[in-house]
Amino acid sequence: MDIQKIITSQHNKFKKGAGILHSNRNNQWRSFTTRVTRNFQELIEEGKRQDLFERLYIYNSIEHQHKGYKNLHWISFYWGNHPTPIVDENGTKYLFEKGGSLVFSQNAKGGVVILLNPHRSDIYGRNEDYIITNIYDCPCDISEREIEWAIQDFFAYSQVSSIYGCPSFWDKLIVKCLLFRDVRNRRKVTDYKNQIAFIIKTILTL
Repeated sequence: MDIQKIITSQHNKFKKGAGILHSNRNNQWRSFTTRVTRNFQELIEEGKRQDLFERLYIYNSIEHQHKGYKNLHWISFYWGNHPTPIVDENGTKYLFEKGGSLVFSQNAKGGVVILLNPHRSDIYGRNEDYIITNIYDCPCDISEREIEWAIQDFFAYSQVSSIYGCPSFWDKLIVKCLLFRDVRNRRKVTDYKNQIAFIIKTILTL
């Protein structure tokens, strides 16, 4: 057994792995968030121009002090909250619907997990808390076209999950496909559930 060769091989592999991890979690992530933010900003401005029924917002964890994993970052594109037509049991105020969101989140290896959170309220909502639509090994693997697909998925899910939604046949079909994909993806992120729970908890306070 060539001891020197074995140790040299292990040294080189771990050194390479550490370099890839650092790049994915820092340079590649910053480059990705710049790209995706540009898409989000264009949608926000067009929503304002057309007086969309509810405002759209961006949340970038790097720009906010938050609890949890300080350097496990995520960026979210989400709807604001809005009143439903339903009055509470006291008849004094309207119940509110919490807007849904599209989340791109880092995992521990520097890859990216894409989550969809539904619109939700006390009187109308989905059975699932979220959908995992895609998992990428590196932020650089997410092309512009795949960002567009994620945004289309977000709007389809918004139509299906909101009390104000008027989903088309294609919106419903997209969500059915996403739910099927979610079952497969959840098996791959068993070590990531705490981070997902933290992200959802944070989003619900926005």
